[in-house]
Amino acid sequence: MDPNRKCRLNAFGFVTAMLTAFFAATLLGDGSAQADPASPPSGQPVAEECWADRFPVLGGIPVQCCQDGQRTWHTNDNRVLAFRTYGSPCREADGIGVNCGVGSVPFVPCAYGPCGGRNEWAIVAEEVRIFEPVSKPNKCGWEVRDIVDVIICTDPDGCEWQVKGFRFYPEPYADQPIYGGVTSTCPFRRCLVGGVPTP
Repeated sequence: MDPNRKCRLNAFGFVTAMLTAFFAATLLGDGSAQADPASPPSGQPVAEECWADRFPVLGGIPVQCCQDGQRTWHTNDNRVLAFRTYGSPCREADGIGVNCGVGSVPFVPCAYGPCGGRNEWAIVAEEVRIFEPVSKPNKCGWEVRDIVDVIICTDPDGCEWQVKGFRFYPEPYADQPIYGGVTSTCPFRRCLVGGVPTP
C-alpha cells in the first residue's frame, strides 16, 4: 500500500474515533465528560426532585426539573431544556472571583448568578422531557425532539446540535415517569460586586 495513503487512512481513523467520542460524551452525555456507572459509588449524588431555592422567583417556574448534586436540568415551558451547574452565588467563571455584577468596572456579569446557578447550555425544541431513566435510575434522564436552536452554550468545544434532530440521555423517552416541577423560592435577581446577591 502507498505509505501516503496508509497515513491518510490512519489519520481518518483517528479523527473518526475522536468525533465519535466527542459526540457520545458531550452531546449525548449529561454535561459530564465521564461515563456514568449504572450504580454510583457511595457518597455520589443521585437524581432527585429539584430544590426550590435554586430558582429565582422572578425567573419563571420549572414545570419539569431533576437534579443530581450540583447539576440541574429543567424546563419552564416544555420547549427549552436548560442545563445548569451550581456553586457559590455571584461568582466569576472560576467559581471563586467576586469582581462581577453591578458595581464591577468594567461591568462583568457573574457566571454564577444570584441563586448560585450557571447556565451551561440551553436548547429550544418542539418537545422536551425530563424523566426517570430505566437504565440509570440514579441519573436525570432527558430528551429533546425536533431541535430548533441552541441559545446558550459554554462548552469550549462547541455545541453542534442538529436542527430537527433529537438528543437524549441516557436512553430515549418511552413513557418513563416524568419529573415534576418546583415552585421557585430564591428571592434574589441580581449580583452586586463582591459576591453579594440582592433582590
